Parts: sequence; C-alpha cells; structure tokens
Amino acid sequence: MFNGHDLTGWKGLSKYWSVQDGAITGKLTRKNRTGALNNFLVWQGGDLADFELTLKYKLTPENDEGVATSGIQFRAFYTKQDIFQLHGYQGRVAEIGANNTDPNLVNGCLREDGHPNGVLAQPGQKVVIHVAPEQSEGPPGKIEVVGSLAPAEVYQKLYRPKEWNDYRIVAVGNHIQIFVNGQQTVDAIDELNRERSGLIGLEIHCFPKDSKTVQFKDLKLRLLNASGTVAAAPVPPEVQPRLEVLSEQAPNATEWALAPLDRQLPPDIRQNLTYLREDLLDEAKAKPKASPKAYALGAQLCQLLLATIAERTQTAVLAGYTAAQAEADIHVDSQSLSARRNYKMSWPQFAREKAERAELLRQQVGHADLKKERTTVDWENRTESLRKILEGIYAQYRAALRESPAVAK
Repeated sequence: MFNGHDLTGWKGLSKYWSVQDGAITGKLTRKNRTGALNNFLVWQGGDLADFELTLKYKLTPENDEGVATSGIQFRAFYTKQDIFQLHGYQGRVAEIGANNTDPNLVNGCLREDGHPNGVLAQPGQKVVIHVAPEQSEGPPGKIEVVGSLAPAEVYQKLYRPKEWNDYRIVAVGNHIQIFVNGQQTVDAIDELNRERSGLIGLEIHCFPKDSKTVQFKDLKLRLLNASGTVAAAPVPPEVQPRLEVLSEQAPNATEWALAPLDRQLPPDIRQNLTYLREDLLDEAKAKPKASPKAYALGAQLCQLLLATIAERTQTAVLAGYTAAQAEADIHVDSQSLSARRNYKMSWPQFAREKAERAELLRQQVGHADLKKERTTVDWENRTESLRKILEGIYAQYRAALRESPAVAK
C-alpha cells in the first residue's frame, strides 16, 4: 500500500503528511495545528469490506505530557472531504504518558470514531455489541463483555516506546479483531453492523498542546471474503501522474530550497526530488500524460531545485566553518596565554593578561558572528535571483501543461 518514498496512492493535507526515513510521517506542531480534532491521510484504493491489514507504527511525543496519539481508521466515510476528516471504526495507537487514564487513548483499543467516549472494546476484552436505543453519550448499542483475552499486565507491557510496533486488523463481516506486537487486544462482534465497508485512513490527532510525530511503514493488505478466507488481490490505486505531483509539490520545494540558512531542511527532500525527476523521465517514455516539452521542463525544474538546495547547503557549511575556525583560533590563543600565566607571572601581570584574553575572545567571537551574518545576508540576496529563475521555469512548465491536450490541469 506504500512505495517507501512518496505518497502515491494516498491523499491528505501536505502540512501534516510527508515521507521521512522511508515511512509515512504525520507531524503536528503548534504552527500547523488547526481547530479540528483529527485529520487523516486516506488510502485511495476505495471502499473495503472484509480484509486483513498489517503495518508497523512508531510514536514520538514532543510535548511535556508525553502524549502521542493516532489511529488506523477503517470502514470509514468522509465527514469533511476537503480537509480529510473521517468517521468510522478505529484501531487506536497511543503513547499516553504515565498519568493519563483516558480510555479513549489506550493503545490497541477499538473505537467508533466520531462519538464522545467512543470506545467499543478495551485491550483484553471480548465483546458483543447488541442492538439498543441510542445513548446520549458514546457509540450506539449495548456493549457486553463476554470474555478476556489475556491478563491485564500483558497489555501494560505490550507497547514498545521509541520503537517500531506491529499492528494488525482483521475485519470479516461484523467480527473485528486487533493485534499489537503479535498479541490480540480486541475481539468484537458488532450486531449493529454499523459500518460494513469503507475507507482506510491514518490519523494525526490534533490535541491543543499535543505536538508529536507519528510514522507508519510496511503497510500490507489482504482482501478476505465472508468466510475469512483470502479473496482476490486488491486492485492498487491509480498512480498519480508525476506531472501532477510536481505541480503540487514544486512551490513548497521552492520555499524549502530558498529557506534561511538557520532553518533545517526535511531530511528526504533531495531524495524525493531525485526520485521525482527520474519518474518524470520514465513516465515520458512509457505513458506520457503531456507533451515532451512539459516533461523536459519538469525534469529541468527538479534539477534546478536540487542545484539550489546544493548551493544553499554549501553556503550554510561555509557559515558554520568560519564560526568553527574562529572558535579554534580562540582556543589556541587562550591556551597560549594560560601557559604564560602558569609558567611565571605576577598578579598584576595576570590581571592584564586576563583582560587581554577577554578582549581577544570578544573580538574573535564578534569577527566570527560578522562573517556568519555577512554569509546569511549574501544568501538572502542570492535567493532573490534564484527565486526568479525557479519561478520562471515553473511558469513555463505550467504553460506547457496547459498547452498539452491530454494532461489533467
């Protein structure tokens, strides 16, 4: 379901979702957080009914509470398609910190997302959900716990912090099972049959103060039939044309390429642009969606972005090198003065040397800062001309797309 280097076959908001270190990565920060409670990256393979889904996940809390929550939505439906919000069944994945006891956040539980207190089954429970009148809170139906899967202490030690964890969902008819790291956490029979088919989505959960990173990889899907046996292989989603990917990503890549020197670039930006350039060339040969001119300009744009990032990296290294060299000079001079002081020196001489050493340090640091500042200003001036070049090529590329009869604009 995931090719390991881009989000082909998935759709979501780019401010949350990217590919980093070969994994689908959702990142929530104070800057990109919205008022929504959750947001999803949605697989484009269509509605699924009976299936087995396996994947690996890793959670990284980046907040004082030590909380990182996410989930795997399945048999889901859109509530707000333009911002990728889903309701449906959800297998919860969570790192909730030492003092958090919210049952909605327990790793490995089954929820009906979209309801307050929407837990259908806690880890370790076998449940049957009977038809019953709607409740004022929580999901509809009467939840009856009919058995236990393992002692409670098994689930307390099941999750592996800061490591990759295995997750498996099996949904056949109204029977749903969830497994974490090989241990079954939930066995549920839902007599309401509330969702019999739907979409699959990966969640970034937008708590007000819950900055975090969630990652998924090794996503594999098997279609099952009503008896639980393997059905025909799923049809993979249509691969988004590389031209469309470049059209969507080029403005964002341009801003990264021209970013200030003190800003850290995404670690996979060069890799993704290189892959995209090669994929464009392959698509132009195999199944072109536009004119040769459009593909040539697209590949040229990728190459220019890569060259700009390389120039920015060299400039940043230069700024860092000059500062490091000044520090090395300070260290040598300080050692020299200290040696003189320790060898033979009166107190008045020591006071003078100490003042000289402090002044030398101030001058050297000031000199290094000045060089760094000049390099930064030079880069800011350079970005003005680079931006004109990149935006000019992008405009030519977009014009070539509009002139092509077969491309989706």
